[in-house]
Amino acid sequence: MRKIWLLVGVLMFGTMQTAKAADENIVMMMNAVKEQHLAPLDLPKLSMAAFEGLHKMDPKVRVANDKSRFTFYYDAKVYKNFNKPENEEITDWAELIDQIFKAAVQISPQISLKDFEAPDVMISQMVATLDKDSKLYTAMEMADKSNLKRRVNFASRMIDNILYIRIGVFDVNTYHKMTMLLRKHKNAQALILDLRGNSGGQLLAASKVGGAFLESGIVFMTKGKSKYASMVYQASAKDEFDDKPVAVLVDADTASAAELVAGSLQEQSRAIIIGTETFGKGTTQNLQQLPNGSILAITNAAIYLPSGKSFTDQGVVPDYCVSADANNAGKCVKQSRENREDDVETAVKLLKSRI
Repeated sequence: MRKIWLLVGVLMFGTMQTAKAADENIVMMMNAVKEQHLAPLDLPKLSMAAFEGLHKMDPKVRVANDKSRFTFYYDAKVYKNFNKPENEEITDWAELIDQIFKAAVQISPQISLKDFEAPDVMISQMVATLDKDSKLYTAMEMADKSNLKRRVNFASRMIDNILYIRIGVFDVNTYHKMTMLLRKHKNAQALILDLRGNSGGQLLAASKVGGAFLESGIVFMTKGKSKYASMVYQASAKDEFDDKPVAVLVDADTASAAELVAGSLQEQSRAIIIGTETFGKGTTQNLQQLPNGSILAITNAAIYLPSGKSFTDQGVVPDYCVSADANNAGKCVKQSRENREDDVETAVKLLKSRI
């Protein structure tokens, strides 16, 4: 009986050890891709990307992808072979990645000295294979505040009889601030909505801002794997600005939710768009904190304008381009134009002709 319990204990201990072998950060990342990302989960591809992370840490480390196994090379010599799992279980593939990582620690002085960095390096390479908008923000990067740019996220002024509102990011207070200004300056004859440099923000907040200038209908839509990622954002039943002329300023740094507002108002002929082609980020990301403190941003939905059009890559093309000239053959090239007063002056002239 004692021998049986000892055997059970050994088996249970072995199972526990196997369960702990897979790095929990990588397991969580793979699960996020499976459940949220727009593309199907490709475990061999993600695994190879993780091994590229090891190669990045030590160029002597190489892993070859054979039909049924991965071959680990160090300094151009075969070090060890690893059989691939015969299933699509995430924990099995994560355990395999962990085995190869441990082999790298044993033979590579560079990786053994920085093994604590390995999960972030491997996951960063894995995320890079998904799409251009998915990202990993490491705990170290988030702790470094030196690259943060101080900016004004909301500002307003009157230019003659035209109300100017700058929105730097969409948050829970944006719609309220804007509508309060519209009501305060109800005698304004036109509006300039400055979205230059606006990287986006909350979709719901952006839909309220865009919907404030429409009487009804779709502001924009999102589509993803889960029901929570697939939404239709509708306008309210009232145009807060009484159908007065609106100009929206955009530039190369106008992205995501800000592009949605500009593109939606453009498609529904509610505003004239002035500036340059926008960034072209037609996706949303779900943020998830990993056990090691890093933040994983996985693309979980694609965004569409009311017509069903996507602005991914190309961006929103303005009605009046401020960057076109003879040198670029009339193309409205992307430019960063935040705070340039000449764009505001252009908007004022165009709006005065419509009042």
